[in-house]
Amino acid sequence: MRYASFGVRALALVIDMAILSVGIAILALVIPRRSLVGENLDFAACFLYYSLFESSRHQGTIGKRVLGIAVSDVEGRRLSLPRAAIRTLAKLLSLLICGMGFVLPLLTARRQALHDLLTDAVVIYK
Repeated sequence: MRYASFGVRALALVIDMAILSVGIAILALVIPRRSLVGENLDFAACFLYYSLFESSRHQGTIGKRVLGIAVSDVEGRRLSLPRAAIRTLAKLLSLLICGMGFVLPLLTARRQALHDLLTDAVVIYK
């Protein structure tokens, strides 16, 4: 397995954030922000986007697919939806420690971020 570099992962994130920003802006036009769904729209959209795409047969978000990388378990298999959802939620831990969890790919042999380590996942070149 060839593990995806920090730079490629970061570029995939930029692409995904652009897509999510447009999608959320469109949804915000039709869902009132003062509703329960509206107040949690950003979180719900990001959670569903990452969990569903990374557990799909493509094994990655649109940004990852564009750059030829995928999320898998350490054996190279597709993540299940529950595991992908836990990985997505674990990204909050990476953020809570001043974003340091996202820097770990620079320091680990398999280029794993904190959320990857917690869910036994890797990001690889396809």
